[in-house]
Amino acid sequence: MKKIIGKIIEIILLVAGILLTVAIVIAIPLKSYHEYEDYLAKLLEASKPEPKPVLESISVELREGVRYFKNDLADPKPGDFVVTAHYTLEGVPYSEVVEEGKFSVVFPSDFYSVGGEVTVTYKKMTGVLNVELIPVMLESITVVKNPYKVRYQTGTSFDAEGMVLCAVYNDGSTKTIPAEKYAVDTKELTPADESVTISYTEGETTKTVAVSVSVSDILNDGAVVAMLLGDDAVVQSGSKLANTNMEISVIYESGNRRRLTKEEYTVSSGDTVAKLGKAYNITVSYNENPAISLTTGVIVRTTVEGEDGIIVGGKRSQEAEYAVVDGVITYTGKSVAFAGGFGGTVLKGGEGSLTLTVDSASAVVGNITMRCGNSYCCFVNGVDKTDGYRMLPLQINTILDLTVNGKPVAIPDSVVLKGTDINKDYQPLYCIYYEFTFENIALEAGTNTIKVSFKPSTVNAMTCWNESPSTLNIDYVNFDTVGNEIPDNFTIDQIELSSNYTVAVGGKISDIKPPVVAILANGSKVLVPSELFDFTVSGGQAGEVTTKYGKYTVTATLKSNPTVKASTDVEFVGIKILKASVEKEGDKVYYVFSGDCYGYTAEDLMFFNEAKMYDMIVEFTDSTITFKIDVTLLPPGTAIYPHLKVKGVNYYNGGANNNGDIRGNGLTFTNNQRITLGNQVYTIVREYEMPVLKITAAN
Repeated sequence: MKKIIGKIIEIILLVAGILLTVAIVIAIPLKSYHEYEDYLAKLLEASKPEPKPVLESISVELREGVRYFKNDLADPKPGDFVVTAHYTLEGVPYSEVVEEGKFSVVFPSDFYSVGGEVTVTYKKMTGVLNVELIPVMLESITVVKNPYKVRYQTGTSFDAEGMVLCAVYNDGSTKTIPAEKYAVDTKELTPADESVTISYTEGETTKTVAVSVSVSDILNDGAVVAMLLGDDAVVQSGSKLANTNMEISVIYESGNRRRLTKEEYTVSSGDTVAKLGKAYNITVSYNENPAISLTTGVIVRTTVEGEDGIIVGGKRSQEAEYAVVDGVITYTGKSVAFAGGFGGTVLKGGEGSLTLTVDSASAVVGNITMRCGNSYCCFVNGVDKTDGYRMLPLQINTILDLTVNGKPVAIPDSVVLKGTDINKDYQPLYCIYYEFTFENIALEAGTNTIKVSFKPSTVNAMTCWNESPSTLNIDYVNFDTVGNEIPDNFTIDQIELSSNYTVAVGGKISDIKPPVVAILANGSKVLVPSELFDFTVSGGQAGEVTTKYGKYTVTATLKSNPTVKASTDVEFVGIKILKASVEKEGDKVYYVFSGDCYGYTAEDLMFFNEAKMYDMIVEFTDSTITFKIDVTLLPPGTAIYPHLKVKGVNYYNGGANNNGDIRGNGLTFTNNQRITLGNQVYTIVREYEMPVLKITAAN
């Protein structure tokens, strides 16, 4: 009976509501009612959830102008590609270009030699681009230095002495052509000849260049009118200026030149003994006419043998020296004493380093050049031993760190140790030596300590023995300076800061004091004492004492004139995981990691264990990161050994191997930390120094 009465009441209320609505409609004018309808429609529309675009696919193409050549240098970077994401929004397609840094690039390990598929990943969507390497071809030859003789008498032949030719290739590389490798037209010259053709052949390609000449029936070179310096003037520290090594030629009235022997000229202040760090200007006079002279600055060089340094984790040794001559690896007949063999110690987690000292007469900016044997030995075509071995070009900052007087030096990517040609046996390849240079390095007055510290490859480079090329055989190190002479009347009104000399992550904020270089009126640059300046550092986090990953701006202000100032940015891009744990949030369990991070996005990071990738929830601040993996539904018996890829490269923090392990320096976690949820137990267990998550059934 109650149910029937209730039903009757519902019907009465419904009818009443309808009547009330009709009454309202009748009471509202028609125009107002339509406005009310529009209002309701807009209200309903606004309450709908915002439609989200759906990523359907991505496409990849090379950026305009980007080409890869068969020169062992093919190394795809994200900036080489244009990645387009294709979406649909409520069924309507649209596309947009993905910003660089939002996608990762992966390619085969032998891409450098054979090309192949480049795989681009953006938000778990992949695109593949097949890239063929372009053969390196000779494009042209150019005259770098004209021959000494440019004017000839009728009936004589072209003389190539003093001429330097350069071969130019389609990949932008160049090389000096040995005199015996190019062909010269040796016909007898006549006054009708205005040039001589020089030709050079490589394989099936021949290129020519015309060298201008002037021919007359009567030729008189006339008197010497000037002197000319050919290359840099270099003298060894501790040697007399008279022993400066340089190419000096005289110029005749005709325009022809002739190289002088050391007996034909005199160096002023020749008995002065050169010292590294001091400035020297020498005047060179022509003995037959001392009024004809030239003045030049001198590079002072100190050479330190690698085997004479302090060697940690390596050894002193000696080996036969080889060189590439006309494309053939040839024994030079000499031997090289070196410091090397650091790789084994480094790969075991030990220190591999070489420390050298050099004295400078003043605080100065100079160059450091190392002559080394390469260690990046790989099979040709990746894994096929039958084709032999080769040394790949080795990017120096990926295998070693450099400090000067305890302060880290930032090594540009452009500092590379040259590779070598193919050989059936790998042994001679280790015995071929080339030079590379660290430029604009600040040295202090007195004794300077230079330390080279080796590390596992930061780009996961591996030799054909599946080892990191974490060593070099170091023959010698040259220190070159041109002095630091500041004129007495010089006023400091323009300065710049060196960007290649900073503290490292974890170093003191107060130590961010790049060298200050004053720019003289003639454009030359000299190092000036840092005591003349106040340094301020901005950026990072307030109250920091030591640097973290992030961006800092350092400004030097001249104390005597605060309007003279210069700033430079010091940016530490990287990631370091500092803490691991397992945490419970409501009805979920998360595997959680946190640390310092700057310069990366969530798309740059991939968490994995063996072949399995895991989704992450990532949170960033300006310079920190926290990411967590939902492990709630993983079954008992699961064990996750944490690994991380950053932009497709295995994570490496300097205190572990370079397999991507999350472990090593600075990482903290509680062994046997445990959380129980439902019928499962989630435990952090220390294995291989890693915070391994193990999931078991609850008892």
